[in-house]
Formats: sequence, structure tokens, C-alpha cells
Amino acid sequence: MHRYHGKPDSNQHDVMQDLEHAGLPSFSIADVGHNVPDIIVACPVTDKMREAWCWANLLVELKSPGGQLTEGQRIWHEWWLGPKMTAWSAEDILRYVGRI
Repeated sequence: MHRYHGKPDSNQHDVMQDLEHAGLPSFSIADVGHNVPDIIVACPVTDKMREAWCWANLLVELKSPGGQLTEGQRIWHEWWLGPKMTAWSAEDILRYVGRI
């Protein structure tokens, strides 16, 4: 049987709280299911001169320690052209967006 609704990973609450403390708002989209990532994170972006700020939405598939993408998640990540990543911690996300 296919599961149409996702379920949050055990570390999701802590990761989102850590991101908020680092100034990166996030929102859970885990209930969307269908292999869509777990959270969306607002990330600051600058131009090459670092003069103009804008924000990009980063889709993040959260995994508990040792977790890996399922086959469906891997296919979704290959299909989606926008910014996305897999993370096991808030540090992974902060490193990806250049905050650490």
C-alpha cells in the first residue's frame, strides 16, 4: 500500500528550532507526502557584489542519523529543478547556505 501522507522525522522539531535561532525561518511540509521533502527553509541570497538581498526557498529532506533517501525520494530529487538538499542536522543546512 502506498503512503500518501509523509511523517516527520524524529529530529525535525529540533532542526527547525535550531534554524529559527540561526535566523532562517522554516515550515513543515512533511504532511504533503508523495516523496516531497519535509521542510521548506527561507534562505538569504546575495548578488555577486553582496549588495542586494533576496530570499530563496530551499526544500530539505530531513533524515534521522543514518537515514538515507528512499527510491521515491531519490527520483523526486532528480526530477525537481529548484533548490533542494538532504540533511541530517541543522548544521548541514547552515553549512549548505553558507552560514557556517
